[in-house]
Amino acid sequence: MSSDPSSDPRGGRRPRRAALDACLAALLTAGLAASLAAVLLPLAACGKKGEPLPPLRSIPQTTDKLVVSQRGHELILQLPYPTTTSAGQALEGLERVEVYRLERPVPESDRDLLEPDLAGEAALAGAAATEGEGEGESAREAGGTAPGMEAEPEVEIGPETEAGMEAGSESGTAAGGETGAAAAGEMGAEARAEAEAAAAKPSGPDRATRLRQLLAPRSEPELRGAELVTTVAADDLTAAVVGGDLVIHLPLADPLPAEPQVVHLAVRTVGSSGEQSAFSNQAAIVPLPPPPPPRGLDAEARSEGIRVSWEPQTQGIVGYNLYRREATLRAFENPVAVPTPDRTSYLDRTAKLGGTYVYAVTAVVQRQPLVESAVAQVQEVDYRDRFAPPVPQNLVALAEEGRVRVVWEGSEADDLAGYLVSRRSGPDGDFEPLGEEPRTDTEYVDTQVEPGTRYTYRVVAVDTSGNRSEAAEATTEAR
Repeated sequence: MSSDPSSDPRGGRRPRRAALDACLAALLTAGLAASLAAVLLPLAACGKKGEPLPPLRSIPQTTDKLVVSQRGHELILQLPYPTTTSAGQALEGLERVEVYRLERPVPESDRDLLEPDLAGEAALAGAAATEGEGEGESAREAGGTAPGMEAEPEVEIGPETEAGMEAGSESGTAAGGETGAAAAGEMGAEARAEAEAAAAKPSGPDRATRLRQLLAPRSEPELRGAELVTTVAADDLTAAVVGGDLVIHLPLADPLPAEPQVVHLAVRTVGSSGEQSAFSNQAAIVPLPPPPPPRGLDAEARSEGIRVSWEPQTQGIVGYNLYRREATLRAFENPVAVPTPDRTSYLDRTAKLGGTYVYAVTAVVQRQPLVESAVAQVQEVDYRDRFAPPVPQNLVALAEEGRVRVVWEGSEADDLAGYLVSRRSGPDGDFEPLGEEPRTDTEYVDTQVEPGTRYTYRVVAVDTSGNRSEAAEATTEAR
């Protein structure tokens, strides 16, 4: 018998097998642990605390869309209201807007740019009108109207007809001698001649190029020396919001300095955290003596739109700006039409029934950058539907055996509700309604008739606002 302690009493070697199995299990366990460690260690490293990141700064996004115009004796700055930070995050709020100004004199060689470019504006308007001939609505828009805004040629007024306007009679346009259309024709011919003469000169840069050069941005070092002229904050900042823009008004000296100045403007916005944006783009303008504002503004509601008219302003202007806003809004935004100097009446077909609108008109001496008169008058129009639909046409009463058939042509009102039919028996009776509610068809058959009796029928068109047309009548004798 073997004395090996690992021998099994039955001749086997079980204890050694158990030892080997235990060793194998240990190796497998170690391998699995290593594999898990290879997977888990990188994950553990992901949660390792590194260097803290600095907080995102709430610096308002710098705008590059600042524009400036002149209305009367004030400059108007307009820029989009900032809503994001320079990092593209939502801006928590705006604390204030700072406006900076830098001025420099206009060189003597550029003083001619300050005169109204009447010939250039007339030539552009004439060219646009020529290109638009035969194109319907586009031709009207070329003459200075926005879509839906139609000029009324019968009241186009030239300088010679001003006396007729002051007398308060539109017939003064015809009686005033030369019509506005004729004046416009002469001005167009003169402008074309001047434009051709200018084109024949092989001189330096054209007017538009010279004006761009005059208003070119100043260098960054110069801008850093600009004067902080105003800060808009708190309630003033809230009041400056118009739509999605900030509109800031800067008063000008009245009268302007004798020496014209180029005014360069830039803004910085400051967020609620106190962080300040960089300078915006520069907006430049040369303030000019504004023209007198147009007078005699009138706005008349019509079924086809609102007719706006004003007295002509002939003191060296390049045209007009016609503004409209809803009565609930505080300020005018972009003009709805830019009439040429010979036009003093427009029909606003875009006004919607039920709205209340406020109109204003300014005289313009320069379009780019815009220099216009102050707003002297406004006219409010309550554009409710008080307009009756057209009278039904071609009404006939046809006597047939035991009945009368009444037929007519439909009214073309867009808001038509239907027709009311009434009848009178004999020559002196009262008209009695044939039904309580408006009918939508254009025929009525009356079977309650007595042979030999004369009947008169009335048909009235009714719109959805309850306005009624005049009555159409037809008479026949029943049989």
